[in-house]
Amino acid sequence: MHFELLSNDEGVSLERTHLDTSSENWASASYKFKYGTPGYINSQFRSISNNSNFASLVSKTISPDGDGWEDKLLIKINNENNPSVVSLTIYNEFGQLLSKVKSQQLVGVSGLIEWDGLTNGRAAPMGNYIAFVQSIASDGSIIKAKLVFTVLKNNKCVLLIISKIFLKTLKDMG
Repeated sequence: MHFELLSNDEGVSLERTHLDTSSENWASASYKFKYGTPGYINSQFRSISNNSNFASLVSKTISPDGDGWEDKLLIKINNENNPSVVSLTIYNEFGQLLSKVKSQQLVGVSGLIEWDGLTNGRAAPMGNYIAFVQSIASDGSIIKAKLVFTVLKNNKCVLLIISKIFLKTLKDMG
């Protein structure tokens, strides 16, 4: 369980790295703290949570077609009272990396981060995506969120199709 590269683990405390109940949340105490922190916060401890309240989508759809309607994905950040830096990565529905949008962008306590819907200079294909947001606060705590959204190509066509389905349903109901 000790760090593999320690040549001698005698006198080195094992510390919990986070409050997860798994057995993989232990690490060797840091040499900076003389390999132990009795009575103090563990030297390797990091508060990690998957808190979707800190990041939320302004809209669950994006239409990167330049018509001025939902051309960008907007994510609102509310990191309580800890200024933070935020990273945003976009994955497709198969979990494949599509775009590393932001890396360690300073947002402070709250703010907006955005994605223009482009990857390699072209609009992302229509479909479902995951925005993975990670925040590292000034106190070292880490918060992560996975937000699901949809890329639409031409909202006018989509709205027209939905309207036709709705009208047909109403007509069928009598």
